[in-house]
Amino acid sequence: MLKPIITGLLGTSLSATAAPTGALSLEETFDAYVRVVTQDDERARTALRESLQTASKHAFPGIGDTVDALHIHQGPALGSNDPIAMAVKARWHSIHCKEVERADSGSPDRVTIRYHCGVPDVSSFFATYREHREQFVAVDAVASIQPAKMAFAQVLTQAPNSTFDTTAEFFRAGEGGPWASTDMMFLGLALLQKMLPFREWNERIEAESITARTGIPACDLLLDARLKAARIHDSVDPSSDDATFQNVLEETVSGMGPDEARAHCRALQERHRP
Repeated sequence: MLKPIITGLLGTSLSATAAPTGALSLEETFDAYVRVVTQDDERARTALRESLQTASKHAFPGIGDTVDALHIHQGPALGSNDPIAMAVKARWHSIHCKEVERADSGSPDRVTIRYHCGVPDVSSFFATYREHREQFVAVDAVASIQPAKMAFAQVLTQAPNSTFDTTAEFFRAGEGGPWASTDMMFLGLALLQKMLPFREWNERIEAESITARTGIPACDLLLDARLKAARIHDSVDPSSDDATFQNVLEETVSGMGPDEARAHCRALQERHRP
């Protein structure tokens, strides 16, 4: 599971395996992704682009251009004078991520890296958010100066770091090609959701009024919505299908971490949304 184990399984250092000229090692590729996302590092961006461009242009057309979508912390529609947007920008470049361990996939061309990122811990603001949630929903210009939003921005600016524990799969882009990762493309969004956990908090508040089945609010809301829909469309006995779905979902998310389970249930909810 740990790096020494996978190194032994492959019989050689991953960074020493054959790679095309100009391609980054696995360690360098991971570091480049992180530096582009968290630091908007142009040297890392250039190195990563040039590494990805060593892949077969026929099999992976435009793969080098994917680096342009990495630095997305300015993605939300928050005005430049919005206190929360300013707080995000103030804390973003202080984020650092480091590799913790690697898992062998059974193939030298695929490796899963578990890593930690330090992100501001804004959990202390949850009670205030619950009381003033309407201030975070408004989108007009006046909303940006609402007291609760100003208070959250201050908390975000001053909050101590907590550890965001996650994984990313890396793969060779073609036989002997450069390392690449689809998962790392979503790192910026994941970090932003940790800094601005409003959706998670909304789910937590809404789930307080329903039966907790999985302990993950997003999943409990999914199960509750499915049960209610079944009762509307099948007035005879929807319990059997609902129980089957619930058992499958509970079994699935039991092997996931909270963030992965939350994302899984949100995706299911979107997929089955009428």
